[in-house]
Amino acid sequence: MATLKTEFEVTCPCCQSTLVVDAGLKRVVRHVEVERADKPKLDEAHSILAAEKASELRARLAERIGATGVSVGGDTLLMLATRS
Repeated sequence: MATLKTEFEVTCPCCQSTLVVDAGLKRVVRHVEVERADKPKLDEAHSILAAEKASELRARLAERIGATGVSVGGDTLLMLATRS
């Protein structure tokens, strides 16, 4: 982005973000945050949410049916017959 003659950049000592300060206004006019290393990629977001939802659904189903007679593994639930 074009910088005016009255603007200068400063690096934040705490978070390493770049701050653009306008000397005439005596204010920060824009900032640019540093990319986080642990930030998930957007293309992976759908699979992460789907896995979390599947795990939650498995847990709720196992809770409703009860621990006896239900085997939870992988992406399938297997109902086992039990003798009384």
